[in-house]
Amino acid sequence: MGFSQQVILYICIPVFVLLGGITWIAYDTLPNVWSKEKGYPTLRGDDTTETVADHYVKVQRLESNVQAKEQELQLAKIAQAERLKNSVPPEKEIYETKGLSFGADASFAPLFENVISAARGSGIRIRSIAQTERPGADTIVASGLPGYNVLEVDIVAVGTYSEFQAFYKNVLREYYLTYFAEIEVKPWELDKSVLISTIKLRLYTKT
Repeated sequence: MGFSQQVILYICIPVFVLLGGITWIAYDTLPNVWSKEKGYPTLRGDDTTETVADHYVKVQRLESNVQAKEQELQLAKIAQAERLKNSVPPEKEIYETKGLSFGADASFAPLFENVISAARGSGIRIRSIAQTERPGADTIVASGLPGYNVLEVDIVAVGTYSEFQAFYKNVLREYYLTYFAEIEVKPWELDKSVLISTIKLRLYTKT
């Protein structure tokens, strides 16, 4: 090997070493470079290195969790709607004398009988009954709807708390509309366990 070849070799070796060091530093420190272990791009943070594939898997997992939560929310809304639907009692109908030639007064007879039966079944004792046709305070009367009839029944009765409670439940259990317009209760002076109640009931029919 001649003198010139030795000089060239001594000059080239430091150059190759320097270039190799620069390449290694860039390869090892810069973000979004090729992974030394796996050979594809990486996402680098301050302390950890996450591959693009790992990041994709994590995103897919998060999206799946979001979809599952949305489905749970929809199912919860449906369940809540069903509970509300089941908790609302069906609307009562107004008693209608279909195909019967009843006048307004006679049309109340079946509903009035239901009230008397409810009183007997509960155990309360009726002391007096008064009736008022088309009471002015009623909404249907005030609206003047043709064919609709309203009868207000004033009842004074005596009984215990449990007996009156059973009476109210029996009346409200009826299929046709009966409205408690007013209820007043006070204890009997001679026996506080006995109650005296004044009740205003409104019966509705359509003829």
